[in-house]
Amino acid sequence: MNQLKNAVFQLFFFCAFLFIACNEIRYKDSLRSTSIAIQPYNFTDTAQLYFLKTNIENYYHFKVILLPNKEVPKEAWYAPRNRYKADKLIRILKDTKPDSVNYIMGITPKDISIKKEDIPDYGIMGLGFRPGPSCIVSTFRLKTPNKRLLNERLAKVALHEIGHNVGLPHCTTKDCFMHAAEGSIKQIDAEKRDMCSTCKKLAQLQ
Repeated sequence: MNQLKNAVFQLFFFCAFLFIACNEIRYKDSLRSTSIAIQPYNFTDTAQLYFLKTNIENYYHFKVILLPNKEVPKEAWYAPRNRYKADKLIRILKDTKPDSVNYIMGITPKDISIKKEDIPDYGIMGLGFRPGPSCIVSTFRLKTPNKRLLNERLAKVALHEIGHNVGLPHCTTKDCFMHAAEGSIKQIDAEKRDMCSTCKKLAQLQ
C-alpha cells in the first residue's frame, strides 16, 4: 500500500513539474514571438543602433528589427525652442508602425520635449505610451565623451520606455531603471541596467 502511495505522489509531482515547465516554455516562446522595430530619426551611429538592438534582445527577449533612417517628422517640430514634441512623435510612430511588429521605438540625437504640469515645454530623454505600441528616445541629454557611459545611459532609457509600453509604471526603487529620471542624468547613472524584482514580476520577466 505504501509503495502505491509513493508511486502516486511521484506521479503527481512529475505531472506538476511538467505543467510548470511547459508553461515556462510557452511563456518564453511568447516573448520570442514579440517584436519591436527601431526607427532611427536622423540617427546615423550604426554601432549604437546594434548595441541598442542587442540590449533589447537580451533583456526582453524580443525580436528586434532595424528600420531605415528617416528625417524627424516636421509636424513634431516646436520652433520656439528648436526641438521636437515627444508626444507627437510617439503618436506618429504609433500610426506608422508596421503591422508585422508589436512595438516601435524611435531614436534620435535631436532634443525632445513635452508639456509637464505648469511647464509648457520641458526637455526629456524619452517618452512612451503606458501601455501602448510606441516610444521615443533621445540621446541629446545623454551626451558624454565617455562612449561606454553614453551607451549605458542609452540602454537604461530605452529599456525604461519599453517598460512603459508593456504596462509598467514608474518605480520607487532608486536603482531600478523604471524609476522616474525626473530630468536628472544623475538618477540614470545611479540606476542598474536592470529592473527591481517587483517590476520584473509585473512585467512577467521572472
